Amino acid sequence: MKIHRSRVLAVLAATALALALGACGSDDSSSTSSHNTSDVTFAAEMVPHHQQALRMVAMTRGRQLSPDFVALTTAIRAAQTPEIDEMTGWLDAWGEEPGSGGGMMSGGSMMSGGGSGSRGMMGDDDFLRLRHRSSTGFEDMWLRMMIVHHRGAIAMARTEIEHGEYGPAIDLAHSIETSQLAEIEQMRSMLGEP
Repeated sequence: MKIHRSRVLAVLAATALALALGACGSDDSSSTSSHNTSDVTFAAEMVPHHQQALRMVAMTRGRQLSPDFVALTTAIRAAQTPEIDEMTGWLDAWGEEPGSGGGMMSGGSMMSGGGSGSRGMMGDDDFLRLRHRSSTGFEDMWLRMMIVHHRGAIAMARTEIEHGEYGPAIDLAHSIETSQLAEIEQMRSMLGEP
């Protein structure tokens, strides 16, 4: 009887271990396979989009800027840097790479519509004009360009919310939409717009 009982306990222990390992395996596979092309497109395009925003933030260094403006750029950097890391991690797990060329578009201008598409990406012309803008006009130009840039990110986020499958990507898209809509309102207020 003791042998039979110990055998039953051994089988139960082995079954519990198999179930636990199976559960771990299913969690791992869902984190990498439970996604679709919309999730991949969202992450692959949002990474260079965020990288370009950080490039715009980097252009503010060494300038005499208002405290509110500095606080905004600091907040953008603090939010978007970890988001880039998170999305890059997904792409690595999916065997994908961020879209090429984001943040280094050649030619065109977001303000004129050339070369920027619907995602609010800046072209080389935009960076050149912003770099040479005097201190007095720099903040306004930067804010107007970042508003367009944010609107592009919001459009991308809404597409992901509607068509994505991967839960963490949809959650991030909601977060991007909410935070960047709030930042647009802040930037419009800083520009004195209603």
